[in-house]
Amino acid sequence: MASSEPISTEAEPENLLSSLIYVIEEDIEKCKGSALERKKALDEERDNFQKAAYAVLDMLNRE
Repeated sequence: MASSEPISTEAEPENLLSSLIYVIEEDIEKCKGSALERKKALDEERDNFQKAAYAVLDMLNRE
């Protein structure tokens, strides 16, 4: 029985490490998704701002 204890104590850190890696990978994927959503929102906001700026410039050029 003493020979099985080191195997289980060695396996436990490996299982914990595997679980931790899995959780970290999930968090990374969530962050990627959030970053992509934020990028899309910022791109849309930039486009709207540019359209407004061009509209103002166009109005000023007409006068």
